Parts: sequence; structure tokens; C-alpha cells
Amino acid sequence: MNDGRRKLLRVGRALVVAAVLWFVVRELVRQWRAVAGQPLGLDLHWGYLALASAIVLATYALLIQLWRLVLHFWGARLSLADAIRIWCISNLGRYVPGRVWQIGAMAALARERGVSPVAATGSALLNTAINIATGMAIALITGREYLERLLPGGVAVATALTVAAIVGLLALPWMLPRVMRMAASRTGATGIVPHVPPGAVWLTAAGNALAWVLYGVAFQLFVAGALGHAAGGPVPYMAVYAGSYVVGYLAIFTPGGLGVREVVMAAGLTSLGLATAPQALLLGFASRLWLTVLEVVPGLLFLAFATGRRSRPSTSPRDVTS
Repeated sequence: MNDGRRKLLRVGRALVVAAVLWFVVRELVRQWRAVAGQPLGLDLHWGYLALASAIVLATYALLIQLWRLVLHFWGARLSLADAIRIWCISNLGRYVPGRVWQIGAMAALARERGVSPVAATGSALLNTAINIATGMAIALITGREYLERLLPGGVAVATALTVAAIVGLLALPWMLPRVMRMAASRTGATGIVPHVPPGAVWLTAAGNALAWVLYGVAFQLFVAGALGHAAGGPVPYMAVYAGSYVVGYLAIFTPGGLGVREVVMAAGLTSLGLATAPQALLLGFASRLWLTVLEVVPGLLFLAFATGRRSRPSTSPRDVTS
């Protein structure tokens, strides 16, 4: 790579870092001002907080390995080190308004490491769709009590939405190629028509469901670490965490669901009797700060020290298409 291009990449990385930091800091300051005057009643237990963080990082490792397995279904290979770097850097896209940045970054960085456009783009779309669909299903299944309190007949609504989410997952092997054909026709691209093996969908769905369960356990431990205790068992925490995350993700014009996720989380915690209103506001803000550190810091470090060099193609000579 020539010196001019290397300098351009450095400037581009610096701009991305600055943009992400600006969006994150702006929203965190706004939320802190909203809760700073509340009686908080913190009782920090660092052991619980450390264990919660370890579970979240282990869940990231599970999701990264699932992504590598999806790539394998398409005849692509990506080393664990490269997969971790790409995953962490693409996570920064969550904190810029719009959801295409994270998916686009994951696909583009994977292509730089020799993964074919078919596998890179298809796997990024597949992972995102399955993650949100399974999160919705977990939130609806574990949050039936919350829905019934919030909306009479909520259990029936939850059942219908859960069935719809499962049907959507089962239909993904046939839906994704059509979606990508539409994307290709709009952009003028050719050949981006992946075959999605059903086994890849089901394996990824099972892994993502486990990830949401682990997130719920980590969130309960985080609450115990912040307040000194956590009322109830892990199931309501799974419902609150998954539900608030999915709603925040679907709010596409807020970076990382900032603000939206915290409001939904606070409402869920108070409705299920897991925290008082002031505690719920605190937990919404504090959990955002906690997860932002775990998500953003690794990506910023990888981005700052990335060399920008390309590796030899890591895919097999053939691209699997339908």
C-alpha cells in the first residue's frame, strides 16, 4: 500500500473514531443529566460486576464463532483474530444513526480479508436478521407477564408475535436471496445471490437464543452489582434486557438505540417489580455506560492500531450461489 493511501486510511479512521465518540458522549451526557438528581442508593459489588462483564465478553465470543461458522457454510474462511477485529470495529457502527453502518462495515472488512462478496454481505445480513428475530422471540416468551400487565390480552399478542418470529426464521433461507437480489438491482451489483443453507440458519438461531439467555443472566448480575441485590430470578431480566435491546435497535435514527433502550428498560424493571423508579432510571443509564465500554473500547483500540494491510484471499476458489 502506498504512503498516500495509508495516510488517507489513517484520516478516515480518525474521522470514524471522532464521529462515534461524539454521538456516544452527547447522548450519555444527556442521560446523566436526566438522572443525576435522583436518589440512587448504590451499593456496588465489584465481584458481581466483574462476573457480569465476563459473561458479556464470553457471549461476544460465542457470536463471533457463530459468524465464522456461517462463513464456513458459504465456503469462506476467516481466522479467529481477524473475526474478532472485524466484529469489534463493526460494532462501532451501532453508535451512528442508521443501522446500515454496522452491517456495511462488517461486510467491507471481511472482504478486505479475502472473504468473497457473497459470503461477506450475506453473512452480515443473516447474522443481524437472526439476532433481532431471536431477541424478539426471547423477549416475548420470557416477558409474557410484563405484556399482560401492560396490555390486556398481551399474552395472545405475544404468542402471535412469537410464532411470526419463528416462521420468519424458518423462511430466512428463501427470503434472504430475494432481498439481496432486490439490493443488487438497486445498486447495479451482480452476482450477490447467496444460497442460505437451512442448517446455517437453525444453528445460528440456536446460538443467538443462547446468547440472549446469557445476556439476561449478565444483566441480573449487573443489577446485583449496582444495587447490592437483584430481586427475582433470571427470567424477567432476560425479558427486560432482550425487549429493551430490540426496541432500541429498531429505533433506527438513534445511535445504538440511545435513550429509547433506557426508557424501555426502566419501564420493564418497574413494571415487573425488579426496581423502584429512581433505581430503574439509574440502571438504564448505568447499564448503557457499562455496555458501551464493553462494545466501544475494543473497537476503538482495534481501529486505532489497525495496519490496513490486506491478506491473501481466505475463501475457497468457488463462491456458493443459487
